[in-house]
Amino acid sequence: MYRYLFIFGLLVFSFLNISCDCEEEFLDIEESDLAFKGLLIDLETTEGSLLRATFQTAEEQFIEIFTPSDESLCGYPFEEGIEYVVFAYYNYEDGFYGEAESYYTTLCTYTMTLEEWNSF
Repeated sequence: MYRYLFIFGLLVFSFLNISCDCEEEFLDIEESDLAFKGLLIDLETTEGSLLRATFQTAEEQFIEIFTPSDESLCGYPFEEGIEYVVFAYYNYEDGFYGEAESYYTTLCTYTMTLEEWNSF
């Protein structure tokens, strides 16, 4: 009986500890559809548990990027007021990573804070 309870406990524990698992290595920098350096000026939750991050670049351009809101789904943990180097990929249609004709990034890309980038 205890053996079955132990196995059941292990199964429950393993399901509770689901985390982001980048099946491949980081996506290649050269394969990104958009790369930029920008200050995160706005972060909001949208439908479907996504975050919409709005960046301002040095050229006064505003760029919106989507990421899952949960790190266990590989969402990038952005924080307002921090500068980032972002490597983003194009969404051709609505889906898991955001609206059609938008860009997304995840923990499985080379996106990082500018401070991390400078020490990379």
